[in-house]
Amino acid sequence: MMFDFGILGNNARNLHYIKKWNPRKAIRLADNKLQTKSFLGERGIPFAETYAVIRSRKQLQQFDFSQLPQQDFVLKPNHGSKGKGIHILKNLGKKPHEIQASAFSFFKKQLPSLHALFPFLKAKKTDPQKAFYFQSQGKVLSESVLKRKIIDILDGRHSLTMSDQAILEEKLIPGEGFETFCQFGLADLRIIVFNLVPVAAMIRIPTEKSEGKANLNAGGIGCGIDIGSGKISSIFYKNKIYTQNFPKAFAHYQGKKIPFREDILFYSSKVQYFVNLGYLALDRVVTNKGPKLLEINARAGLEVQKVADIRLKSVLQKITDLKVEDPEKGVAIAKTLFSKELSQELKNTKLLYLSQAGKLKISNGNLEETHNLLVEVNLDQKKNLIPPAIAQRMKEFGTSSCQLELPDNEILLKNFKAEVGTQENKILLGQQTASKFLLKPVRKEALPISILNPKKALAIELAELHLLDDKLEKLSKRLNLTARLRPINYFAELDRFISEKGNYNPVFDYKFPNLTLQNKRNDELQAFREQLEKSYLKSQLVNLFKEKAEELDHRAKLLKAYTEQDFATIEKENIALFGDFDPELLKISKEKLFSSDHNTEKKGKILTFSEVREYVEKYLTTQGIFGVELNESSSSFSRMSVSMGKTIRINITKNVSFTEQELRALMAHEVDIHLTRYLNGLKSGWNIFKSGTGYYLKDEEGLAVWNAMQVLPENEENLSIYKKYYLLAESRKYSFSKLTDMIRFFSPEKNLERIFKGGLRIKKGLIYTGNTASIYTRMKDKVYLDGYEKIQKTSPDSKLLSILKKGKIKIEDQIFIH
Repeated sequence: MMFDFGILGNNARNLHYIKKWNPRKAIRLADNKLQTKSFLGERGIPFAETYAVIRSRKQLQQFDFSQLPQQDFVLKPNHGSKGKGIHILKNLGKKPHEIQASAFSFFKKQLPSLHALFPFLKAKKTDPQKAFYFQSQGKVLSESVLKRKIIDILDGRHSLTMSDQAILEEKLIPGEGFETFCQFGLADLRIIVFNLVPVAAMIRIPTEKSEGKANLNAGGIGCGIDIGSGKISSIFYKNKIYTQNFPKAFAHYQGKKIPFREDILFYSSKVQYFVNLGYLALDRVVTNKGPKLLEINARAGLEVQKVADIRLKSVLQKITDLKVEDPEKGVAIAKTLFSKELSQELKNTKLLYLSQAGKLKISNGNLEETHNLLVEVNLDQKKNLIPPAIAQRMKEFGTSSCQLELPDNEILLKNFKAEVGTQENKILLGQQTASKFLLKPVRKEALPISILNPKKALAIELAELHLLDDKLEKLSKRLNLTARLRPINYFAELDRFISEKGNYNPVFDYKFPNLTLQNKRNDELQAFREQLEKSYLKSQLVNLFKEKAEELDHRAKLLKAYTEQDFATIEKENIALFGDFDPELLKISKEKLFSSDHNTEKKGKILTFSEVREYVEKYLTTQGIFGVELNESSSSFSRMSVSMGKTIRINITKNVSFTEQELRALMAHEVDIHLTRYLNGLKSGWNIFKSGTGYYLKDEEGLAVWNAMQVLPENEENLSIYKKYYLLAESRKYSFSKLTDMIRFFSPEKNLERIFKGGLRIKKGLIYTGNTASIYTRMKDKVYLDGYEKIQKTSPDSKLLSILKKGKIKIEDQIFIH
């Protein structure tokens, strides 16, 4: 009996995965680099820039090498495989006469044999004074020699076909965090994807022995990457795998995290979705603008098994029968199933929130005393601070230490300082303790930090008010329209939209809850509203709950209208939630958009990504916000955004440029308003101040735009809020394809994927987007301008601004805050 121990062999790969999962038409696409680049490039996948394609000897004879940029470039066959026929060249231009003469005299001796092989060379002699010269692996090549290498490619010497085309393209420059692998040449990152799930990854690193090629058989090094964490977990060197102690020369690779991990996984799954290859390998290079695709391979080798120290057969069997609908789900599965580090990380991670409730136990023998208090972190101080009263009780107990019990940890406090002025029910943890933990902004629980005006909530009613607040939060989460309005066939319709060059009206499919479930939840909401109306509670906070419940009622009606495609109700409920259009604002928006004096030139120094990241980190620190994760992205269409869930992240797009002034405005928008209001609402212990009071969104977005405008020069303004307003107002007249034509007119720099997203943002919830019925389907984007105008008219002073930052409230709700 043979034992395979879960290892995938060539025959099994060919029979069970390539033959079964990879259609011939898709394989032909993968084998053709030019078609692959054209097909995927239209779908938003980044590639190296193509400078020229030479398809025949006649074209080569007429080719003008002076059109090549004065920089490094790559020559490669279109149908090549295993790295054959690839040359990395440096354009030297026209060399000095003595080098030209030397090179020419050498090749003059070779002319008789060259003429016999290639008669066309007689027809056009290259004047050595006008010739271009190139460098490859330290050797100077004349134009004639380069032509001979191109002829080898045209003749199919390095290809899967009888003849081929030669591609001259950009040489990719490794970016920050990836250049460490490129000392002797350009490293590449290989990802294996199966059934939309990235299952294995490795970096192939060139060495001096491999002559600068990322080829393991030629002496290169392979580093296995843990899919879940993005860190290097193994190294393959001199035909031996190391998972614990790396060879000394490469010890610095161990545990190193690959930049753009999220983008790499998502792009890989996205490519597989578009090309319809069930088993696929992708080779990438990480540049300063994000990961760029080198090529895809429908017959991927199996060396990744030994490099990444995985059993590929066992891995593939886990997901063969899974129904994975889109790339996002594929990536989520990969990060959950195939992380060696995940379980260990979860076991070892010690979390400490910047603010959380805890219990302090003082004991000595059989005597024990417990104090409920607030635990906060202050990284500006070294020692832990406790109230003098607690220190006195410890002295009376005859002990110099105490046990601090937190929901996720227990901390033995030995070294502390009793400081007068420390609040009676608060302990401050300094660097000596906090440095041992992973910090998070705040613990999600009711904390004894009150922003609520005590006159609006009677102390005797607090317990019941919290119960109502929790119930309202559950109802709100069930009616999250953003989650419901994402088409489940997004990628399929995007692919068709791009294939038809934008001349297509998508037919979207949504996973709306069935009407029976919707009616049940609506009954729960109505019962809750009745409970509020009949409530004996006298606290004015109940009025906030009533207003929020009214907003949820409109959300529920809108969700049902989307489910039934009831257009009249869709528009009616959109207006109820987001308001109708203001004719005066519409007029202003149109005037600004069609004005010819827009100045899009950036003012000030363009920051590098390292400078952007450093600026954001420093800004968060100065604001007293710690534990926020910074995530770099090249696939996001937003320049910067804040994700506020289990983990709070700031997502920064790396392929756009920032000046310091622009970055300061973004911080004013995203951090000073969105993140600050969320964190303060979270610390209040009231869900309604964290998630938002009724109809708060207009004030939220308006305040963020207004606050950003305060740090910009007077003559600068946010044109995008006027563009959104005008496009939304005009959208009722047009089908999806006509609307996207308008978007393209106002934003010619956008590719088809971004234009598609813009159209979907406005037509969201509509199934048949060719419908030109005069309705608005999603009016949310108008709140940016509406809200800005409202805040601008209020012109908040520092006192009002401070109040508005205490939670996600609207101006009318300030009476509830103290």
